Amino acid sequence: EEFDYKLRLGEMEYYDLSGDAWHPYRELEEAAVPINRIRTGLEGVQQQLAQGGKAAHLAEYALFDIRFYETAGLPFVEHPLVLLSHSPQPRRFCPALVRCPRSWRYDVLNVKFFGLGVHHLPTYRAILQERPPLIREPMAAMEVLAEGLKQEEAGTFLLENAYLNTDR
Repeated sequence: EEFDYKLRLGEMEYYDLSGDAWHPYRELEEAAVPINRIRTGLEGVQQQLAQGGKAAHLAEYALFDIRFYETAGLPFVEHPLVLLSHSPQPRRFCPALVRCPRSWRYDVLNVKFFGLGVHHLPTYRAILQERPPLIREPMAAMEVLAEGLKQEEAGTFLLENAYLNTDR
């Protein structure tokens, strides 16, 4: 077969994860692009936390696709954006909020930073202090603290549990 460089493709489509359906690309609005919806939702929770007096940092996570090339089966975080919030006990509890692009719900993960030359506590503290737009250190989800939350529920969970429960 010979490639026909003059071949014209028909109308392009995009796949909607949450609706499990294809739609015409021309109908896709900027706000509906999954990464934009994720960012907007996480920013909403970040504002809720700020109103409650709690610090949180929203950043892109460079290694969200780590499972494509790391085959050790470790519980790496697989989300392109994370809202990392302050913890009074960062050695044992490091809450990170993520948003699922299928359900549009929120999960609260207890994460740890690790890898060659990466130490959890200094890395966590540096990220919250320096507020980099991109986190490049590997993050593992050690446990799921809450899942399937609506936006307001996610903020409430972080305000009422992650900051006040010092017995963890």
